[in-house]
Amino acid sequence: MSEGPKKDELEGTEAPFVSHLIELRDRLIRAVIAIAVAFGILAFFPGPSGLYDMLAAPLAAHLPNGSKLIATNVISPILVPLKITLMAAFMVALPVVLYQLWEMCIRDRVMVGDALVFEHERLIARMNQFFDRVESQLRQSLRAAAEAAGSPTPTVDAQALASATTALLVGRLQRYARSGFKRLPTEHLEPALQRLTS
Repeated sequence: MSEGPKKDELEGTEAPFVSHLIELRDRLIRAVIAIAVAFGILAFFPGPSGLYDMLAAPLAAHLPNGSKLIATNVISPILVPLKITLMAAFMVALPVVLYQLWEMCIRDRVMVGDALVFEHERLIARMNQFFDRVESQLRQSLRAAAEAAGSPTPTVDAQALASATTALLVGRLQRYARSGFKRLPTEHLEPALQRLTS
């Protein structure tokens, strides 16, 4: 006997496709506006050439006497300072960009354990894998910082701090979901991070 068409395992676990696209569009527009505002501010102060001079100063200081930096392309003297300003604007606006990405994920109920209680096992496994990757990236960054600080056990220190930071992140996301998305995960975050890293 032939079976009927198989039902999609993840059916009902995601918002309709169009609402996802609308949410994505709105979040991208906000992120681009934040980058544009930061670019506008940096374009006036210190300006593209000012940013370029600040970044090139350490390199220029180590050049032999009488030598200077040269452009290898006709348009480089214009393009390089603009690219540096755009990159700096992205770095300045990065908190807003990451917040928009995070809000989109939270609103779609894919990041917190409590919201996933009745979801499909594969979706829960994917989120566990996501948090494992976050912890792994934190561990690598923290190990380099611990080595630079001269820690006698940089790997152990990095592992412990990465694990605690990830647990704090997951706990705050779960509290956010349990509160009906009212208690922001950033509530009293700075004192919590200070206690965690002290």
